[in-house]
Formats: sequence, C-alpha cells, structure tokens
Amino acid sequence: MVHPFIKFNHVSFSYGTSAKPLIENLTLHLSRGWTGLVGANGCGKTTFIKLAAGELTPIFGHIQIPGHSVYCPQRTDDIPEKAAEFFASNLRSAKILSERLKLDFSWLNAWSHISHGMRKRLQTAIALWQEPDVLALDEPFNHLDLPSIICLENALMNCLCSLFLASHDRVFLKKLTAINWQIQCQYDGSFQLTIAKFLLLSSISVKATKINRFIIGYIKILTSNSPLL
Repeated sequence: MVHPFIKFNHVSFSYGTSAKPLIENLTLHLSRGWTGLVGANGCGKTTFIKLAAGELTPIFGHIQIPGHSVYCPQRTDDIPEKAAEFFASNLRSAKILSERLKLDFSWLNAWSHISHGMRKRLQTAIALWQEPDVLALDEPFNHLDLPSIICLENALMNCLCSLFLASHDRVFLKKLTAINWQIQCQYDGSFQLTIAKFLLLSSISVKATKINRFIIGYIKILTSNSPLL
C-alpha cells in the first residue's frame, strides 16, 4: 500500500483581490515521488506548488507537509539566501553540487552581470544542498541555455526528495516525473487539474470522485502511469 506523503484536505485559496477562490474544496493525497505541472501562464501552477511547499496558506482547509520544504521561485533577481554559507560549507554534498552545476564563488560579487542560467544553477544547488523533504521548482528551465539545462538535469537526477516541478518543458517532464498534471483555467477564473498520461494513449476522465490514491474535489483527473511512486 502506498501511504500519502502530502495531503490537501478541503483546501480553498484565493488572493486578496479575487472575488472567487482560485482553488476550492480541493482534497488530494500524494505519495512520495516527482510530480510535474504544465499549463498556460497565469493558470495557477505557481499557486499550487507554493501551497504544496508551504509558501502560501489556504483560506480554508489544511495542507499536511511532512519535514522540511524549499521553494525555488522562477525569478533570480536577488542572490539566494544561504549562498555564502553554501560556498563556505565543508560538507561533501556542497562540493559535489558545486562541481556538478559548475558554480563559482565569484558570482556573488557579480550577480547583476552573470546570466540567468548561472543564477538558476546556484539557486537550485542551494535548495538541493538543504536536503529538503519537499522541493518545489517554478519554471526552472525558462530562458536557460543548453549547458545550464544539462547541468540542472544532471543535478536533479540524483535528488531523492519529493519534487514539484512547474515547467513548459514537456521533454524534461517526461524524463523525470512520474505524474504530470496539466492545469486548465475555467471561465470563472478557477482551474481544473488534469493528471495527464504521457506514456499511454488511452485515459479515463473522472470528476469529483476517488480513483486509486487520489481524492478529488472540484477538479478533473485522468488516470496516470506512475512507475516511480
């Protein structure tokens, strides 16, 4: 039996300026593993992974997140917290990540001049170095060159945490994630959450019911092939 790892229990969420909740009465149980989210800009991917990582608090309901969680934002304007501590660390994991992601301490003194890809590699390295139980990455591959993408792929391949990955890069999602969700906006501003089966041609659509280990509120779900969970 697969035991739930993260639990959304009757969760509703809205931003202060929104008249209607973006997420309403969502109950969803997830076991350990890697989960990818795809969808149009503004459809709710960032909101969902921030909730899953504890960065946002629901207005109703409860989210159970065991252990330590880290959220990596899409933007890299500011030097990540703990950057100096990371480079000063004597831990073997810091050295390995520095080599794998090709990092350089001098970047801290030239942050406004280095590329977004360099910033993203350091941001991700610091997140992995903290060895979180849950890691949420928001569009980590946007505007990256190929060497930076390859570096990130190699580092994440060795990550043992439960990972939420919001990305437009479906090729990468197919490589790494067991379950891939596609979020679709509704006419009223709320969203549908569709678990998409990339490897299988057929799918079963179920609404407001339970299928396998997933319990559904106001969302649409497709059965998924999840070999890593």
